[in-house]
Amino acid sequence: DGFIVYESNTLIKYLCNTNKLEDWYSSDPKKRALVDLYVDFHLQRIWDLVRIVYQQLAYTNNNYEEAEKITLEGLKDLEEKFLSRRKFLASDGRITIADLAFL
Repeated sequence: DGFIVYESNTLIKYLCNTNKLEDWYSSDPKKRALVDLYVDFHLQRIWDLVRIVYQQLAYTNNNYEEAEKITLEGLKDLEEKFLSRRKFLASDGRITIADLAFL
């Protein structure tokens, strides 16, 4: 029908909404808010990490190992904020699109 969606998070939400994939992206406002919280947090945090790593590599004498260390520390922080409280990123009971965004 000519409708184009190109951002990955928007695309997966659209697919879930149009195909009624409630297990992946609940219509319950509280459950959906937890998924959206993670997806939004993840997007911002990843860009923060990219910026930091780029600055480390481009503007300092740090090597790739140091950049990798910074990246892994950031990802560990991300996991601890979400996975320390529940089995999956936005749910105890099942995988959601929040978990897909992490991949």
